[in-house]
Amino acid sequence: MLDFILIFLFLVVIVFSLVLGIIIIYHFKRFGIEADPNTKKLLNIFKFGMIILILLSFFFLLINFLIK
Repeated sequence: MLDFILIFLFLVVIVFSLVLGIIIIYHFKRFGIEADPNTKKLLNIFKFGMIILILLSFFFLLINFLIK
């Protein structure tokens, strides 16, 4: 049962990160907020953070299965 809960939790984190990232990036592109250099840096930090969060979720899921 714990494995199912962990898998569900990691999938929720991945989906939440993807949906939130797509929404934020879409609004940046749609409203042209990306022209400011500081905003571009912030958007890049957010993109890398989203990718790192997804990779960490897969990593912890893999560790969970390797330990069992």
